[in-house]
Amino acid sequence: MNSYCAPHATIRASQVTVEEKQMFKEIFDAFAGNQSGNLTCAQAKEAVQAVVPYAPSYMVSRLESDYGLSLMWPDFEQFMTRVLLEINPLDEIRRVFEVIDSDRTGSINAQQLQKVMEATGEHPSLSEAEAMIQEAANTHSDKVTLNELITFLTSSDED
Repeated sequence: MNSYCAPHATIRASQVTVEEKQMFKEIFDAFAGNQSGNLTCAQAKEAVQAVVPYAPSYMVSRLESDYGLSLMWPDFEQFMTRVLLEINPLDEIRRVFEVIDSDRTGSINAQQLQKVMEATGEHPSLSEAEAMIQEAANTHSDKVTLNELITFLTSSDED
């Protein structure tokens, strides 16, 4: 795979990661503060929106019909797995790109990438951010477009 990825622009495999499942459990426990070991449908909807604000609305709206009035931990884990696997990776890349492209020019530069990465807890130097942009860019050495980013993130070094 490529050595750099935009924050949160992970291309989905056929399953969620151990870290994502751990996050699901933490969210479940936080929202199930009633110690009953389950979430009401309303709590589950809030939890889903907290974790995946861009979750497919048709899935969230069917929560009650699919699981009833409350969800136990295994049901919530299953539902969250379905939600994450349903998300189109290209839509996820587009959302991340739109966040980084704060000036809406249709391209992102190293300073924009660095600022967003710092907001997510990573602290690349400007030269590291420039190297990431240069690795992904095809037409400009100092900027990367959405199409270039999609191509970069969805291709492997073996291609």
